[in-house]
Amino acid sequence: MPLADDSADLATIAGVRKYLVNTHLASDTITVLLGGFGNFTYRIHLNDPFEGKETFILKYAAPYVAASGPSGTIPFPTERQVRLY
Repeated sequence: MPLADDSADLATIAGVRKYLVNTHLASDTITVLLGGFGNFTYRIHLNDPFEGKETFILKYAAPYVAASGPSGTIPFPTERQVRLY
């Protein structure tokens, strides 16, 4: 199974589609989930069900606040995603 395309921009639907296209998680229908501020969140509707699931959620942490747009005017370090136990 090919790996996801690491050159894709996960801050856009087109980039998410490109990222997943050659994987078992490929999708032609991707919906932005609203309500978040810091991350990009999408519902991925799979072209072919995977392990009995037809959709999944993809959450992407960019190095800027998602709500600030592609200009990234509000920096938001990705280290915030690391869990410390």
